[in-house]
Amino acid sequence: MSDSTMPTPDPSSPAPTIPGGVEALRENWGWLLALGLVLIVLGVLALGSSVLVTQVWAVLLGVVLLIGGVLQIVQMVSARGWRGGLWHLAAGVLYAVAGGLLIAEPLVGAAWLTLFLAAFFLVDGVFKVVMAFQLRDHPNWGWLLLDGVVLVALGVLLWSEWPASGLFAIGLFIGIQMIFTGAGFAALALSARPR
Repeated sequence: MSDSTMPTPDPSSPAPTIPGGVEALRENWGWLLALGLVLIVLGVLALGSSVLVTQVWAVLLGVVLLIGGVLQIVQMVSARGWRGGLWHLAAGVLYAVAGGLLIAEPLVGAAWLTLFLAAFFLVDGVFKVVMAFQLRDHPNWGWLLLDGVVLVALGVLLWSEWPASGLFAIGLFIGIQMIFTGAGFAALALSARPR
């Protein structure tokens, strides 16, 4: 490439600067590192008490569903005459009942949610494996295949150990996710640390 085709910088334009987000990251890298380390510790604690974390998560989901259902019922009662209102009212009742059941029996609810997760992982994994074989010409098709195989294996594992897997699986996933998120924050903070 000749020098005549290269763009010449405009001397009147300002010099390139570090984007504001990166500068803020450099200024606050210590807080981000602390957040990452706290998440890693909480993730390890969650792994150690995955049954309790599963139960707490199910209760929180139940509270969210109950509140959402009650608000939907109140909204539908106040908006009388709205076309399709009966279906929304029925959905609100369903949310409220599901939320109440999760609050009353969180481990039973978590077991059923785990079974749903197992089915979801199986179906999603099979689709990814099929898609990977359809994209064999793509240089990174193996990663999609690996993702699909791992999801299928995880789905089979959850399904084969059900209902016992329902007692700890959600807490286990939350703990693992917290550890990986914390490690990502810590790595980002250390890479942004001023030298």
